Amino acid sequence: MTNFNIAFGSGSMLVTDKRMKAFKEAFTSGSANEQMGIYGYVWSVDTDQADDLL
Repeated sequence: MTNFNIAFGSGSMLVTDKRMKAFKEAFTSGSANEQMGIYGYVWSVDTDQADDLL
């Protein structure tokens, strides 16, 4: 099941691939504050995906 930009299933939550692509692009070009916000949001959903931003 997907809601907003999060895919739910089998006891896990992930940011959707489409949204992660957009987050990665924004993270690369964003200010430090934007990067912290994006990282914090993704980290709150899935820490492994957040680490992929770095």
